[in-house]
Amino acid sequence: MEKEKICILITMEYPFLKGETFLESEVVYLANNFDYVLVFALNGFGSQTRGVPKNVECIAVKNTKGLLRYVKYAFNGIIGSGIVQRRELFKSPNILGFLSSLYARGRVNASYKKILALLNDSLSSHNPKSILFYSYWFMDQALLAVLISDQFKNACDTKVISRAHGYDLYEYRNKTNYIPFRNLVFKKIDMVYPCSKDGASYLKAKYPQYTNKIEVAYLGSADNGIQKLSNKIKGFHIVSCSSLIPLKRNYLIAEALAILKEKGIHDIHWTCIGSGPEESRIIKIINNNDLKQQVLLTGNLTNSQVMSNYRENYYDLFVNVSTAEGLPVSIMEAQSFGIPSIATNVGGTKEIVSEKTGKLLPSNLDSALLADTILEFYNMTIEQKTVLRDAARNNWEKKFNSERNYSKW
Repeated sequence: MEKEKICILITMEYPFLKGETFLESEVVYLANNFDYVLVFALNGFGSQTRGVPKNVECIAVKNTKGLLRYVKYAFNGIIGSGIVQRRELFKSPNILGFLSSLYARGRVNASYKKILALLNDSLSSHNPKSILFYSYWFMDQALLAVLISDQFKNACDTKVISRAHGYDLYEYRNKTNYIPFRNLVFKKIDMVYPCSKDGASYLKAKYPQYTNKIEVAYLGSADNGIQKLSNKIKGFHIVSCSSLIPLKRNYLIAEALAILKEKGIHDIHWTCIGSGPEESRIIKIINNNDLKQQVLLTGNLTNSQVMSNYRENYYDLFVNVSTAEGLPVSIMEAQSFGIPSIATNVGGTKEIVSEKTGKLLPSNLDSALLADTILEFYNMTIEQKTVLRDAARNNWEKKFNSERNYSKW
């Protein structure tokens, strides 16, 4: 049997359920560069919701979900034996960190046993020359990757890497202000790839002893074409694409439209892509301000549906008013179609949005400032809008084209 280059990818849901849509393009590059790719989706359940290349196998680990998981994994974290030693628990900085570590230890120990058994079974029909263990998130997924890799070091060449994005990178974005076992992961891992310069700077400042293991690797989006002016219809059209959760603050867009309507501007239309618990709040604002004719709530769309929407319509502006980000793939996708963006200056957003491609907004903005900013773009001349659109597309081409970024990485 010929020896193979193998990649073991650990995700949360992909390609099951709806999450991690940005992996849909990256997995193609993995498939082209490895003989065999095996994906373990820790929270995966049911059937695959997305197709993958022929040499990619996907396994749903089916970790416990709901409130029961906190009890189960914390209990296992206290009494269970396993690959993560109990002494690691006592490196937590405070009681909240200790409780977080209990949960993480129980979850990692349970996942480790499942994945190792499934992995040995899957690899029984393969002859690995090398194995890349690739964690898509820099939390317990990365810890699993380094611990599992230890079992294969004597069998073939191994390497362990992890991406790092937002909540899995910035510890202050977690309720406990702490991510368990980070020093243990850094000690064992080969490389960590934050998706932004801001994220890399944060990790290097917090873990200076591991700066040689930290390197920026931008994500990217595929080239799905560019919007055609012939698709433009009357009015000014903005679009957003995110989960409708408190972190994303999409209600500010509805409030901004209401403010502009009071000023007599009725031809600004908003396509809101996504769904979530904040949807009822947005609908209430729409109803109270008679905005039904100006707002389209699409609900959740698949990534391919979003790309089709951008290709078939013409949007003047993409809006992101999140309180926290890594480096938004949603803005990369918008820029690839030549759509200028306005976005809050959080995380690595300043690395993709500038005065040349749109405008950065303060993180503490309110609906009045957002309304003023939308109006600023609304009042631009055709020539000014064209310059922005060209710059947005060029910025994507230069820095966030997935073909370039993933091939290079």
